[in-house]
Amino acid sequence: MAWLLWAPPCAEAVPGVTSEEIVLGTHAPLSGPAAPYGDLALAAVAYFRSVNDRGGVHGRRIRLIVRDDRFQPAEAERVVRELVQRERVFAIVAGFGDAPHARVADFLNNQEVPDLFATGGSSAWRQPTQRWNFAFHPSYRQEGRALGAIAARNHAGRRVAVYGQAGELGTQGTLGFREGAGRAVRLVGVFQQSVTAGDLAEEVERLRKSRAEVVALFAVPGLAARFVRAAAKLGWRPVYLLPSVCAEPGIFRRAGRRNLEGAVSLTVLPAADDGRDARVARHRELLKRYAAGLTPSAITLHGQAIAELTVEVLRRAGPALTREGVLRAAESLRSWNAKGQALVHRATLGPEDHEPLNAVRVVVAKNGKWRPRRKWMELPESP
Repeated sequence: MAWLLWAPPCAEAVPGVTSEEIVLGTHAPLSGPAAPYGDLALAAVAYFRSVNDRGGVHGRRIRLIVRDDRFQPAEAERVVRELVQRERVFAIVAGFGDAPHARVADFLNNQEVPDLFATGGSSAWRQPTQRWNFAFHPSYRQEGRALGAIAARNHAGRRVAVYGQAGELGTQGTLGFREGAGRAVRLVGVFQQSVTAGDLAEEVERLRKSRAEVVALFAVPGLAARFVRAAAKLGWRPVYLLPSVCAEPGIFRRAGRRNLEGAVSLTVLPAADDGRDARVARHRELLKRYAAGLTPSAITLHGQAIAELTVEVLRRAGPALTREGVLRAAESLRSWNAKGQALVHRATLGPEDHEPLNAVRVVVAKNGKWRPRRKWMELPESP
């Protein structure tokens, strides 16, 4: 009888995985000044809910636990440790923000917890490639090199100034721009400023006096829009080159539609106001059904795009889900775009490449909207 009741010890269960459910976690700014970016995580939740209504992944529902980090690095560390150690999530998905995610990336890598498709362009948690960390967005330096190449091709010999915010977006974007432009343009001024700076008139006037015909603005939409408005008040309307964070509809209201006419930016996803793209229409329907309080935007599109990639990786990992299996599945992606139905143009990963998006689309400001060019531009490899 004793022998019949004895059973060998079971292998430890995979954290966050049951026969019915996969539990994921994320940190996001649901409150505080960066709260609008919290919509990214909420859009991911909406997409996972739609997948669950279609039967989930290999019969398992996906549950995403969202914790508010208020865009504070220390708070991001606290909530991610709680998600991993107390909630026992299977993976962290769509961690948001350069500084907050830099605080937790090493912890996740050391704990061998999949860190899937964190957002931001910082090099702090992506160089060198760590085994368990995967980025979503191209780096600021890559974007800078792409914009520099555009300047070299379209504005050769012209006077160009660079204005960036203090921090990695400004420093890495400027570095990449110099690399991409080379000696093809005449660099007449480089300036950096805090994103919280008040009146920009003095700095704008200084760059205006450089007689720059083109200005590369490596700044978040709020600061970039303030620069553009200040320049317009002085009667100065150079051609603007902007990073992808500025390729969102709201910047036209902040900067003034006429002031941005002809500006050039980059995007890795469809424009949120592109009524001709069936994927955007489906995104709007998704939010209407599963997240009625969310307004479609570039932020919500990013949330769905990351969730789509995550679902594909979980599907490839198979029904016997493990963290190692997810790692191998992620690294197996080759030019994936779900037969043109996914929001990303194509995604490729490998053991030495944990950045899935290797191409950007040039968009041009026209009549208060970002109009995409037909061809995609290959990004240079990360230095």
